[in-house]
Amino acid sequence: MSVHSKVTRLVVHPGLTDRTLSPVRYGQEVAQRGLHGLYLPEHTHIPVAYEPSDYPQDAELPDRYKRLLDPYIALSFVAATTDIEIGTCVSLVGQHDPIVLAKQVATLDLLAGGRFTLGVGFGWNTREFASHSRVPPLARPDVVREHVELMTSIWTEDIASYSGQHVTLPPSWSWPKPARRLRPPVLLGARPTRRNFERICSWADGWISLTGYLHSPRYPEYLDRLRGAWVDCGRPLDQLRIMVLEDPEGAPIPASYERAVGLGLDAFILHIEDRPADVALPLLDEAAEALGSVQAAS
Repeated sequence: MSVHSKVTRLVVHPGLTDRTLSPVRYGQEVAQRGLHGLYLPEHTHIPVAYEPSDYPQDAELPDRYKRLLDPYIALSFVAATTDIEIGTCVSLVGQHDPIVLAKQVATLDLLAGGRFTLGVGFGWNTREFASHSRVPPLARPDVVREHVELMTSIWTEDIASYSGQHVTLPPSWSWPKPARRLRPPVLLGARPTRRNFERICSWADGWISLTGYLHSPRYPEYLDRLRGAWVDCGRPLDQLRIMVLEDPEGAPIPASYERAVGLGLDAFILHIEDRPADVALPLLDEAAEALGSVQAAS
């Protein structure tokens, strides 16, 4: 299925902690190289009692998960000191009070001049979710959907209201509204399943495909399936946003970025994790070179 012509942005996804470069420094390094943005992950906490199999890679849990900065506060520092786009990849919105989070997102997007993208996910750590809610962990997708729908009502209606199974909002006033008309883009970070594509078409604005999919031979098939489902739902194809997250260890940065460009994706998200400055900054240099090479050739 053909897609509209677009410029594939190159944004950076570090796991910022109390031991990495600061958000301000990271944002400035990204901006100075002409890269397009900074997207941050979220974990509120990590319960000590967890099984290794809880972690998707079925391996030892990386230390950064215990130390991540709050993405919304960190991104406010980035927005105040640079002009780059900002976003979450991904925020665990099911673990938030959606009324409070709607206010935080609207304020951040307004003050940033409409530069914020809300990447959301269900979360792999069921014990983390359980600390925030009495809802069974298997209901996480429904909780996330309801939170997004409630927040959208707040962002788009002068008198907002919502009635769901897990959250409700009586008719209420809440300003500010986000800078963009309707809402900041909401992208679901999830596996490429039929059900997740249905969710994207129903209540999201696009997909963040997670690390490991970009170079799969089946990845173009996943894109065609999502685009087909989007059109079947009656949504204009040029409004579908697709971003891909990829670690530089998976493939060289130029090869990954060029593949994302060739597939017509909106953004390539370079997954740097909590690598130290002497490793992370050369990766930013490599990303800038890849971006420059593609721009020069176009």
